[in-house]
Amino acid sequence: MSKICNKCGKENPENLTFCEACGTFLGVAVQDSTENCYVLKDDFERVFRDYLPQREKYGTTAAPIAYFIKDELKNDFINLIDDANIPYSGYYASVGAGNLAHCPQLSLSASLGDRIGLHFLFVFKADMSGVYLSMRYSGRLDSDESLKTKRDVYQYYIRKHFPDLEFLESIDLKSDTAYSKSYVKSTIISKFYYKDNIPSDDVLINDLKDFIKCGDLLYELKPLEDEDLIKKVYRKNNGSDEEMFKICNNCGKEVKDEFDFCVYCGSELPKHYICPECKAEYLTSDYEYCGKCGGKLVLFDSFNETISNLDLEKLSNEEICQIFWSEFEKELNKTEYKFSLLLYENNRNWNSFSMEGVDPWEACHLSSRFYFGKNYHHVEVKIFIGNNKGLYKHLLKRKAHYNKQFPKDLDWIEKTYACNISLKIDNLSIKNTSDWNEIIHQFISQMNKFCEVFSDDIIKFS
Repeated sequence: MSKICNKCGKENPENLTFCEACGTFLGVAVQDSTENCYVLKDDFERVFRDYLPQREKYGTTAAPIAYFIKDELKNDFINLIDDANIPYSGYYASVGAGNLAHCPQLSLSASLGDRIGLHFLFVFKADMSGVYLSMRYSGRLDSDESLKTKRDVYQYYIRKHFPDLEFLESIDLKSDTAYSKSYVKSTIISKFYYKDNIPSDDVLINDLKDFIKCGDLLYELKPLEDEDLIKKVYRKNNGSDEEMFKICNNCGKEVKDEFDFCVYCGSELPKHYICPECKAEYLTSDYEYCGKCGGKLVLFDSFNETISNLDLEKLSNEEICQIFWSEFEKELNKTEYKFSLLLYENNRNWNSFSMEGVDPWEACHLSSRFYFGKNYHHVEVKIFIGNNKGLYKHLLKRKAHYNKQFPKDLDWIEKTYACNISLKIDNLSIKNTSDWNEIIHQFISQMNKFCEVFSDDIIKFS
């Protein structure tokens, strides 16, 4: 048994937590006691168990497993889609025509992606070792080169706008049929679930939602209409990612990005800017703010400097915070701990960076925030209990025990509209880059500490 990395696709031994090739967190089998939360898992396991034996015995779509996939599995799938309020225009389950297909599938035409020919599928490998979630382009008349261009540009855009989304760039269905080959060529992104490690329905549906969001973005921004982007992706994928070019506004010729003036006519070239928040790049001097997220643009060269060489005195507080947040997200991606929400906010007088923990608590939620204001800066980790006064009083009985677990006493706050328990850590400065790792460390370690100390009592109360 092995674990397949959803980032690079490498098969890893079952006992590993992180991928040997790229270091990505491999995840663990998720257990959940909630009734009926493994409907798809149970259905998938029946397909894994029965499909190959019945394909050998019956060979045709008259096999019982074919009726199961077209009826029960399809209905269970679409019921979950309806419960999740996912908009869709069509769906089907396919097991072949006449003969049983090598790779049965569930297909969904959903949201805006459907308008540009994108479909979302759960497609089984022919050897029944697992199932892929994939987003594919349905253009049947496209040449192989056209499909490759679409795939490369879409993957580039998805990585740019969803940097934390883990996906595979290709699939291997273990089948040589024409249909299987066409699916391999037309797949844009995918995730693989090993048959012995199928997650809960919530995880599967949330992964599907992430793919649908990618489809919506591709429809809204239409990257295939950007000829300069297509050229850039082509160069990058053909071993020349260093060769970025600017277009001279005077003579219209391409000039290497490293030059400030056109080598053909001497005109000053557009400057290369980047948005620190969403990483969108601009070759222009006409804009001050990002057209996609509203972040303030900075020169690409200064953004790419190492943190140790940044001259923070030349940057505004907002620019420093945006760059810090980018570094913060990179560090979080290296950790084993997973977070359900990452948020950067900026206000006239303060900036904050927050994350929300993935925990099994039903009665409250856990969050952490770093505040950077004009006259104060601190990390705060908080259990927000809301109006659940019963839980608050239940925890309050062990106040002395909890306080001993942390470097300073916790703040226990009971108000008419909400209760919370928080830990505040002061004396951290974002102006000093040597403190940045310490700030990130405080975020992660204190979130883990809160989970460790409070989880048992909160779960028992719930």
